[in-house]
Amino acid sequence: YSLQYADLLTLCPQWDDLFVKQTLAFQVGRPDPRILDCGANVGLASLYFKRLYPQARMTAYEADPALGAMLAANLAANGASDVEVVPAAVWTHDGTVTFRCEGADSGAIDGVAGGTTGERVEVPAVRLRDRLGERIVRSTATEVVSRLSKWLLVNEIERSRNTQ
Repeated sequence: YSLQYADLLTLCPQWDDLFVKQTLAFQVGRPDPRILDCGANVGLASLYFKRLYPQARMTAYEADPALGAMLAANLAANGASDVEVVPAAVWTHDGTVTFRCEGADSGAIDGVAGGTTGERVEVPAVRLRDRLGERIVRSTATEVVSRLSKWLLVNEIERSRNTQ
């Protein structure tokens, strides 16, 4: 892969989780699953899912404008230009939100940022529920949410260890 990134210390653990440990691996009974990469960062998960499912119908959402530019460039440079890139925060309503751009992987919507510092920018917001209009296979969705929850928990534990 040819990759642009903002922070090597962010990129390496993401690479390890996705491509080495394969923490988000899942199986479906079709070659073209619908995948939403919410908070896509520089696109590693999108590239990973495209490797698993080259025919996947994918949309990658990224609120941070600088990371969104890297995301689009990484997808194009690595043969995944068919992934739709949406420069927006995934949220509970459509409109705009204030987003704190941290510059690596800790950007967040202002007010729920948990202490995240960074430049405040107004960004478009899309309501996730409206984007889930397609039929979802319950067991597959549950499995993906379970794996994602485990991945988030493991990363939070590792992050708290590193700050102590």
